[in-house]
Amino acid sequence: MATVKEANLLQVGVLNAPDTASVNVVTRKLVFTGLIPISLEDIVSYKSTVYAAGTLELQTLDTALIAVANSTLYTLTIRNKATSAAKTYSVFTPATGTTATSIKNQFVTVVNNDAEAIVTAASTGATTFTLTEKTLDSKGFISTAPTGVTVVVTTPHVDASGTTAVVTVYDPVNVLTAAQYRTLEFIHKRVLQGNIMTEVKTIVFADQLATSGGNYANFVTALNNMTSAANLADAAAQKFVEIV
Repeated sequence: MATVKEANLLQVGVLNAPDTASVNVVTRKLVFTGLIPISLEDIVSYKSTVYAAGTLELQTLDTALIAVANSTLYTLTIRNKATSAAKTYSVFTPATGTTATSIKNQFVTVVNNDAEAIVTAASTGATTFTLTEKTLDSKGFISTAPTGVTVVVTTPHVDASGTTAVVTVYDPVNVLTAAQYRTLEFIHKRVLQGNIMTEVKTIVFADQLATSGGNYANFVTALNNMTSAANLADAAAQKFVEIV
């Protein structure tokens, strides 16, 4: 599931050299370089997310305490968090010689034999194996294992934010290959054609690595000052919620 532009997206700005002058408040309007000003009173919400390369989820499963039985069916279900689609992997143990280790090995094999699996399985010990998310698109996964099998999220999924791939979807012309962008998202009211008031989104990407021709730290300081309750000194300031 690749990044998709939002239906209510009004405008996008890519600041490759963000500095104090890149953002300002003029006559009660928040102004970013090159964008339509946003009236402070019209802002519904604000979210700021720092750059993240993204992390693939990894889970560790242990069959040590499974009830071992010959000629028995065991199932492992893996649910895609992005789509809620689930895939169940079934293994049937042999008539003799079944152990917790052999059951573990069967699960590793059946998962890896599925070309459409959203995870890769790997044996890591006598009774342990891991499941690793193949791509960030699945936004993590949920494993439902047989009774007795422990499931531990060793490495949680983290969405990519502000990567070149993400920003390219919005602005393939101005994105820089080596940049790491902070993402600023504003939901605000705007009158569109027909005098209809609706909620739209403005997204600003600011390069966190900018030091030549800009200063990211100065930009963040200026932005925080302009969106602070003390500086705005009215109820509109309470609409700002920052997530870092």
